[in-house]
Amino acid sequence: MRTRLALIECKTSLEGEWSRVKGNELGLRISTLVKGEFIRLDIVDAPSIFFRESGAHPVGAFANAKKYRVSKEVDHGVTPTPTTVEVLLHG
Repeated sequence: MRTRLALIECKTSLEGEWSRVKGNELGLRISTLVKGEFIRLDIVDAPSIFFRESGAHPVGAFANAKKYRVSKEVDHGVTPTPTTVEVLLHG
């Protein structure tokens, strides 16, 4: 399975850049989240999706999307860890 990097070893809260959906996005693979950190997937004209655990997560909302962005949020007082997020691609 191919991937596209969305965030690379991101330690702090960061709002990602908007990306156009190519049509082959299946989900996200998140490496290393601790309690108090989460990943937010924003999709234009759809509710945000929140992920609080590491691992692979299918995202059906990609099917009807035009643009998306991946962001990391770190709660105040939490010692952040480096987090990498990949977009899982079909093909």
